[in-house]
Amino acid sequence: RPKFILTESVFSMDGDVAPISEIAALAREHDAMLVVDDAHATGILGEGGRGLSDGADLVVGTFSKALGSFGAYVACSETMRDYLVNRCGAFIYSTALPPQVLGAIDAALDLLPSLDAERDRVAALSARFRRDAHGLGFDTGGSSTQIVPVVAGTADAALRLSQSLREAGFWATAIRPPTVPQGTSRVRCVFTAAHRPRDVDRLADAFRASAVRMAKAASD
Repeated sequence: RPKFILTESVFSMDGDVAPISEIAALAREHDAMLVVDDAHATGILGEGGRGLSDGADLVVGTFSKALGSFGAYVACSETMRDYLVNRCGAFIYSTALPPQVLGAIDAALDLLPSLDAERDRVAALSARFRRDAHGLGFDTGGSSTQIVPVVAGTADAALRLSQSLREAGFWATAIRPPTVPQGTSRVRCVFTAAHRPRDVDRLADAFRASAVRMAKAASD
C-alpha cells in the first residue's frame, strides 16, 4: 500500500519549524511520499522566500498569505498533476481563479527574490516581540518564525487576553481547543514587513497592561 508522511513546514499554531530534511530522509528510508504544507513558509523562509519544502514529493500552499492574493497551489510531478486534474473532485468542480488574481500572483512571485530586506525585518520584529513577551513572563512555545503564540492556558484566559488587546487596538485572536490541546489556549500574533519596531513595543505594552488587569481581576 502507498505510504505518506504529511507535515507543515511551519506549524500554524506554534510558529515552530519542522525538520524537513530529516523527515525527507525518513520518507526515503520507508519508501513513503512526503507531502509538505508550505503555506506559512512561502515568501518568508528559505532561499529567495521559496519556502522550506526541499526534499518533498508534493508541496501544497496558498497565495493568500505572504503573496497577498488568494487561491492555492500544488507543486508536484507531471504524473501527479495529471492524476489530480482528472481525479480531484475539489479541483474539478471549483471555479478557476480570475485572470486579475493570476496576474497579481505572477507579479508577487516575481517580487519574492528581491525581498530579503523585508524577510529580515519580519524575523527581527518577531524576535523582538518574543524577547519582550519572555521578559513579561509569557510563554511563546517553540516559535522561531513570524507566528508567535502567547500561551494563556485556559480558554477563558485566552479570550480575556484577546479582548483586552482588542480594546488597546490590536486584533489578536484567541485560539482554543480543539484547535490546540487543552491547557494551551493562546493568543496568536503574526508579524509582517509592514510592522515597525514601535508597533511591537506598543503590542508588548498592551500585553503588559493586560497581564496587570487580569492579575488584579483574579485577586479581587
